[in-house]
Amino acid sequence: MVRISLMLYLCLFLTSGCSDTILATDTSKPKSVDHSQSENVFYPDTIDEPVSVSGAFLYCNDSEVQLENEQTIGCRIENKDRTKRTDIKVTTQDIEVTAEGNILKVYDALKYNLQWHWLIPIGDLSIAQLRIKLSARLADLDRSRLPIGLNTEDEPPPREEHIMFYTEGTYQPVFDFNGAEAGDQICKDEAAEYLPQKEWKAVLNNGQQPFSLPVAIVAPVVNREGEVLSTALGPNFWNGPLENRILPLNPNFPDANGSPLVWTGIIPNNADNFIINCSNWQNPDAMGAVGRLDDSQLWLDDGINFNCRGQLKLLCISQ
Repeated sequence: MVRISLMLYLCLFLTSGCSDTILATDTSKPKSVDHSQSENVFYPDTIDEPVSVSGAFLYCNDSEVQLENEQTIGCRIENKDRTKRTDIKVTTQDIEVTAEGNILKVYDALKYNLQWHWLIPIGDLSIAQLRIKLSARLADLDRSRLPIGLNTEDEPPPREEHIMFYTEGTYQPVFDFNGAEAGDQICKDEAAEYLPQKEWKAVLNNGQQPFSLPVAIVAPVVNREGEVLSTALGPNFWNGPLENRILPLNPNFPDANGSPLVWTGIIPNNADNFIINCSNWQNPDAMGAVGRLDDSQLWLDDGINFNCRGQLKLLCISQ
């Protein structure tokens, strides 16, 4: 009590306000707020600024900080490894939280707890009573890490399907490609005539442990004709079978049954983290894992390694 009185006394003589400090001890319980008065003092020019949140998650949970003497939840944008994204400038106008028709006040967490981007006092409200609405520039955030029962009013835009194809050419490790990035370039070159606007990645292990998957699968994967190869998302795609055949982008290219093998270096369900990828595609005397275009179960790894002096096709997938 003495501390609060002292702070109020000092406010009479200082030109800078103390309201932000005293807020944490305010015992009033406003259930709604005009967002024009929200704390948007840090980045006022970023409200309409484009921001890339592809692959990031919206995460909310109970916060150790209690604002307005009430139970408070924190929300943040986080990476796949659950660390907070610190490269994104957000404001309190990027998120709106409502309960029973009332808009709850949102605080910029930078003043109180660096673990979060936003803090929202909720009092006795339950998670199921809350609804979150994000600004358009954050609409692409993945909501899969939100607590069960916490609803969002807006839905992220539908993600464009991934397209997977096999190359017309055959390629030898070391001589034609000496790493996953060189494989990416082969995919871009072969797709240039058909789908140059897309970003392409070669389905190749890049030597990391555990194996690094070339693309995060966030939408169904289809072939050139739009036939669904798989609706499985994330690692489940790479560990599962395909529903239809992979095709080349060129509709006039002959069937690949005569040479169905493709370099991958990827072993599905690889609990032991084996890496069989021609020593990161740089040793012609090593061995590499290969998949089969003519087998929906073994499309990524047929279990029989291939000598790295061989010339095989590559798989390519759009991001």
